[in-house]
Amino acid sequence: MLDELAEIPVCTAYRHAGDTLHELPADGSVLEACEPVYETLPGWQAATAGLREFSTLPPAAQRYVDRLGELAGCPIGLVSTGPDREHTISARGARSRPGSTERRLYGRLRRRAVRWRRYR
Repeated sequence: MLDELAEIPVCTAYRHAGDTLHELPADGSVLEACEPVYETLPGWQAATAGLREFSTLPPAAQRYVDRLGELAGCPIGLVSTGPDREHTISARGARSRPGSTERRLYGRLRRRAVRWRRYR
């Protein structure tokens, strides 16, 4: 679906009444008055349909998946490249060891889980 795009806009925040909101507003009336803030990522303009390994995705597609994980605050685990179950890539399993961003995110999640257990 994204294979043919030269650029891919990704909403990274919302502008409302002069403020920048980094989370989706829960109030529908506030959301209605928001203006999306986009980050434009380069497209890859190459076929990805049916690919089964993260390493075989075009480099720009790999960077796109990694950037979405950074924005979401967690690594992307699965990437679908087609309608069949076999066309699903396990993105986390594609790397032999987690990168620095993933280690930082896992550490943050682990600390939150410990705090949650402590105050439960």
